[in-house]
This record gives sequence, structure tokens and C-alpha cells, in this order.
Amino acid sequence: MREYFGIFEKLKNLNLPCTEEMDFYSGYFSGLYESLTSHDHYDLDFYFAQAKKIKVGRILELCCGSGRVGVELAKEGFETVGVDRSSDMIRFYKKKLARESQGVRRNVQVLEGDVLNFSDSTPFDMVILPATSISLFSAQQLQTLFCLAYSALGVSGRFVFDTRVPYPAWVKAGVSDQQVVRHSNSAKGGYVLVQEKLERINKGGLRTILNLYAEEIHGIETRRFFSSTEKVIHSDRVILAAAKKAGFARLPSPRPTPLGREKVKWHVFIKE
Repeated sequence: MREYFGIFEKLKNLNLPCTEEMDFYSGYFSGLYESLTSHDHYDLDFYFAQAKKIKVGRILELCCGSGRVGVELAKEGFETVGVDRSSDMIRFYKKKLARESQGVRRNVQVLEGDVLNFSDSTPFDMVILPATSISLFSAQQLQTLFCLAYSALGVSGRFVFDTRVPYPAWVKAGVSDQQVVRHSNSAKGGYVLVQEKLERINKGGLRTILNLYAEEIHGIETRRFFSSTEKVIHSDRVILAAAKKAGFARLPSPRPTPLGREKVKWHVFIKE
């Protein structure tokens, strides 16, 4: 059951007409996500550098989304396989890929499905999980994720991902500022109200709840959209324990990178 708080809970309880509730990565909100993230490049240099260090040939991208990272890797000549459970994000990926050259398209395979059930008989040289998407996995799912990555890699293959480092004021307050963002990819335009709540959980981790509410005007009708997504910002302690149990060794990684008021922390593990 999705969790709402503050103004989002009050709006939801009004039971207004023409209201839909959906996942953040599907329907109306998939277009919002694409419009907000399609031009993000904060992590590309990091993934390129990791790929080039081991002269990687084959990359598995978990939670590939709309292909923001995968397409760029394919342009550099890397063979990429992207997996995502959202049919709408896969649709954006294929649309984006269709605009590329035949050579780039030949380097990419896009699959819809649960990443935790993925399997392939041919080993990968690198597994990546960009956009801090590891936060989509619960503490219980984390071990399964690391074991999957380990099984998918060949010897000396790397599992590479990034995590969020929340800004201190948010951690102290427990809730982010409310934001109103423009949905530029919506045919009807529209604005979206966004806010995120944070609370501490066991072993130093943080649980976040992202709430969204949007309205669109269609003639004399107003359509309304709600979404609530739970994420976990796993502590280093939990990540290291899951990696070690799966058989990984940790490698040195760059310093955290500022991203707005937050930071992004990089993680590199090797299959020995």
C-alpha cells in the first residue's frame, strides 16, 4: 500500500474525480521522470572510466530506465544489455535508440522484466546500476541483487553503482522542501507537486517516501495523478556486508560528487 503524508495525504483523502494512482516509473509520471533526467550527465564520466579501465566489452545495466546511460555507452562502442521492469521506460529507451545510427542500435539489447530474475549464459564484463537505483531495493532484496551481479560477471568483472548522500538539513528536518516542477513532456503541460520524507532505519540506513501530485486540464475536465515511491538509502555497512557475502572485493572509488544540495557516492566491486 502506497504511503502519503502532509498535503498529499489530505488531497488523496478528498477522493476527487478523475484521479489516477500509479508507479513513479509508469504512465503520466514516466514522462515526468524522463523530462527531468534525460539530460543528466553527472555519472557518465564515472561509468566510462570504469568501462575503459578493464577494456570492457559487454555491459549489463540493471534498472536501465530510458537509456540515458546505456545509449551513451553504446555510442562508445560497448555492447550493452539493459533490463527494466517498467514498460513505459523501455518504450522511451527504444524511441531514443531509434534515433541513433545502425551501429549504435546494434550494440544495444533492451529487455523488460524484473532485474532480480535476470539471467544470461554469456558472462558480462561489467554490471552497472546508475541513477542511485540501488535505493529501489529493500534490505532484504539487496543480497539477491549482489548475488545476481556476481553470477552475471566473468572473472575480474566489476559491479559499479552510486548511492545518495542526503544533505544534513534534510536528515535533521525529516522532510524535504515542497517543490513545484514543470512537466515539459506532457502534451497538456501541467505542474507537479513533489516532496520527500526521510526516516532512519536499522543499521544506519535511511528510508525515504517520495510523494507526487499532478493536475492536467483537458477541456473542462481536470485529471489528477498521485504517486508514492519508497526508497532505501543503504549504509556502507549494509552494502559491504552484502558484497562480501556474495563474493565481491571492494576497489578504491572516486570521492563523492556534489549534485545539487546532496552528494553522490561511487561504489566499485570486483569479482575475484
